[in-house]
Amino acid sequence: MITVSIHDTIGAIDAGEWDGLTSGAIDQSHCYLSFRELVEPGDPVVAVAQAGGRAVAALHGSGTAAGTALFSHPWKMLASPQFLRASELGDPASAARSATHDSLLRRLCAGRGEGPAWERLAAALGEVTVFRGFDTTSAALAPDLPGDQRTTAMLALLGALKNHAAAGVPQGIALPFVHPLDDALRAALASSGFCRGVLTGVTVFDTSGAGSLDEFQAAQPKGIRRRYRSDLAAFGSSGMSIRTVTVTGCLDRLVELEAANLERHGGTPDRARLAATRSSMARLLGQALRVIGIERDGSLVACGIDLVDDRNYLGLVYGCDYAEPDLPLAYRQLVCYEPVRYATSRGLGQVRMGFEAFEPKLYRGARLETREMWMWLADEAAMGSLADLLEFLSVRSMAYFAGLVDTESDYFLAPLS
Repeated sequence: MITVSIHDTIGAIDAGEWDGLTSGAIDQSHCYLSFRELVEPGDPVVAVAQAGGRAVAALHGSGTAAGTALFSHPWKMLASPQFLRASELGDPASAARSATHDSLLRRLCAGRGEGPAWERLAAALGEVTVFRGFDTTSAALAPDLPGDQRTTAMLALLGALKNHAAAGVPQGIALPFVHPLDDALRAALASSGFCRGVLTGVTVFDTSGAGSLDEFQAAQPKGIRRRYRSDLAAFGSSGMSIRTVTVTGCLDRLVELEAANLERHGGTPDRARLAATRSSMARLLGQALRVIGIERDGSLVACGIDLVDDRNYLGLVYGCDYAEPDLPLAYRQLVCYEPVRYATSRGLGQVRMGFEAFEPKLYRGARLETREMWMWLADEAAMGSLADLLEFLSVRSMAYFAGLVDTESDYFLAPLS
């Protein structure tokens, strides 16, 4: 028999017991989720399924709040013009598409609320509990749990979370980044009444077959090989150099570089909070944290803050000085060449570089993987409108992805039917 308990912090679960469910994945680990609880403004929610006196499955999430960032707030994602993909598709009917989007949003919130669309959705339908890791939503499962029991455990988790949501606040559930090949979780979500859409994707370098950056490069198509040679030669003659640094040794400069990048993209960074966040990251994640610096004349001009486990390299944060004339060369080192070099030299299977900004990575040998957003609302009347909105945005996203890559090739991993 499977029972499910709901907790309000990952701290309520023994770290060893939790990490026994995650097979060493850093972005599902107890320390990483403890860090996420520090940076997410909403209240944590942890569901743990037990059978035979031990934990066999779990999900970790956080409720949304006004300060929740775009990729952790489903209402912000669903309301954002970014996911209409109008400018990226060169859509001649962009005004009509935008009007359809607005109409679907109004229908979903039934005309209730005022202000920006995402605020109207939150006012009408409540906040949402979001379950996610770095770039993927997955259930932590005991490695020795048989397949049929995995499905049963996930159904039990989802059922308990729906009951918890229906009886409290928030009253919605989102698993926004489900992997398109996670058949067991997807089947459990469909059986539990969740609706699905595709809004975004991630870029992944498959480094499993290469023992060095040179070997990875040699296996790429001719155009990508040429790009590697050109970029690496240009960086070598640029006067810049790359080295590993520490958060504690370079904290102020790292914060300035990250803040500059956030401001460049319309953000209003709180530098004191950024400094506290990066210090907490260093304290909680320890040896899993890798910070790369690009230097010119002894000064950092760009940085990458990444995570590493035994199988994966995860690119988390990018920062840069926009006064640096050779910034494109530094950027390519931080989001491609140095992570791939590090991963191949240590036998790591993949480099995952997070959401959006697809083209620079695809042009250098990454593949594009879609992610699926699955949602459930306690408000049954709103579910049909939510499904229509998700379907509308899915069509937009898939058309955009089809223009980026050959959708019949191994470089594209799409959602299954």
